[in-house]
Amino acid sequence: MMTLPSTTEMYRALVERDGSFEGLFYACVRTTGIFCRPTCHARKPKPENVEFASTIQEALHRGYRPCQLCEPMSAGPNAPNWLAPLAASMLVHGNDRAAARFLWQQIAKSEEPWLRRNAERSLLQLRALDQIDQLEAVVHKYPPPNGEPYTWTGLIKRAGLPGQPVDPAGAPYSLDPGTGRVGVSQQSALFPMPSEPRRLQ
Repeated sequence: MMTLPSTTEMYRALVERDGSFEGLFYACVRTTGIFCRPTCHARKPKPENVEFASTIQEALHRGYRPCQLCEPMSAGPNAPNWLAPLAASMLVHGNDRAAARFLWQQIAKSEEPWLRRNAERSLLQLRALDQIDQLEAVVHKYPPPNGEPYTWTGLIKRAGLPGQPVDPAGAPYSLDPGTGRVGVSQQSALFPMPSEPRRLQ
């Protein structure tokens, strides 16, 4: 983990809006529940009401929301237009869907059509990842009898599902007969899906 400057030094940088600290830390304000860039122009909190995080992910994991004034999750006004999608993709690969979803939602407001299309597809993929988690929980709760393969027909009977589940693009989910792993079909408009670290069972 990155080593932060001293608390005194970071608070000074926050009060003085010192741009040389941009990207080195994020200020998390306990009284408002938001986190800011060091250069934010919002009213400064008292020292006892602020804590510091080294990354956006850390601030989000502590339960803070991004400030709407300084927009700490934006790529910045002078950043190349490919940077924000790259950052969002890296958050997905790092298994931080909440942060990735927020960033893709911001990208979806872009004036660039290709960025909007990319964001819309990525948001559907994130929704699919959430649905896959829910479906795999059902699969593991209602396993087939010993020796029988996993099938949607069997799962529909055992779990009372209304039918074969479909992804946000309307394509049926696949179900591995040997492992019960749920996935997006290769015929889906969402294929291939972004990869995430495998969770421990």
